[in-house]
Amino acid sequence: MSQLTLTELNSGDVFSINDENILKVYADGSDSVVYLDVIGSIPKVISVDETVASIYAASSVLFEVTDADSGSAIYLNANKVAWTTENGSNGTFIYLNADGFKEDRESVTDTQVEVIEKMNAVTGNVAGGEVKLMRLEYDFATTSQSGTFTDSEVSVDNDTITIASHGFQNNDTVRLSTTGTLPTGLSAATTYYVIDATVNTFKLSTSIGGSAVSITAASGGGTHTATTNIFGAITFGAEGTLPDNAIVKRAYYDVVTAFDSADSTAQISLGIPSDDVAGILAATVVTSAWTAGYHDGVQDGAAGNFAEKTTAERLVEMTVSVQDLTAGKAVIFLEYVISE
Repeated sequence: MSQLTLTELNSGDVFSINDENILKVYADGSDSVVYLDVIGSIPKVISVDETVASIYAASSVLFEVTDADSGSAIYLNANKVAWTTENGSNGTFIYLNADGFKEDRESVTDTQVEVIEKMNAVTGNVAGGEVKLMRLEYDFATTSQSGTFTDSEVSVDNDTITIASHGFQNNDTVRLSTTGTLPTGLSAATTYYVIDATVNTFKLSTSIGGSAVSITAASGGGTHTATTNIFGAITFGAEGTLPDNAIVKRAYYDVVTAFDSADSTAQISLGIPSDDVAGILAATVVTSAWTAGYHDGVQDGAAGNFAEKTTAERLVEMTVSVQDLTAGKAVIFLEYVISE
């Protein structure tokens, strides 16, 4: 994409593209501020000395602030749209104040706003490292799955359970229930993790990636049910894996569907096992911090609230305690940097 750079200009200067006048300079301008009047259609990119603003006419982004000193202003048709409230450099957050030019269009608010869209993958340079955004989603309606099996579908020799096309994934948490008696070695009061999953079979462990539970007998009768991801430490696979030496600097989440349990006493925490177990969000009752709407985690961008640095690759965990979930959907965002 080509870029037109405006520097030293005089009043009345006209810019043309393909012999068509596009812009006219309203007043004399220097490297910092140039007043423009739109004559025709706006080119795709207009940049003022590459330091104050870029205006994208054919994009969802209206303007982008890069290197700007406190008080730098953005103008459209000689109207002051916004001005920076503090110094900023490329990639960092720059705050803007509106200055009376809103009309019937989306603009900055009267309060300070960050020129960043939280719900998109954003990178920038902060404290010498690239900021990465992790997006995780838990949806009870789809993440939680269940299947039934009988004693004849349990292999005592191999410690496997067979449920045709069960859809379970390694590291999924599993809770068991039965209309009869569970196979010996398994308990309804224990949270298990799926290991060695195939299309139709799986084994259970009492820890993520641990050894299989030994099943010594399966003759108690009844129909047994295995339900995933409603209790215990729920992980998100590769998408929820933080690299070694990662530090979470900001955490926030949007609850699309309120979380709940049988009598609304379930608690949920977010954390990094081994390094910062509940450091993103301490265990909180679902009716408090897991109601519909936007919520902040502990990390808020302030250095004093950064998460502990990971000492190896770590799976982010959403841990459910007290009671099994019965509903809930949330999108979770973690901004992190890698220190070395």
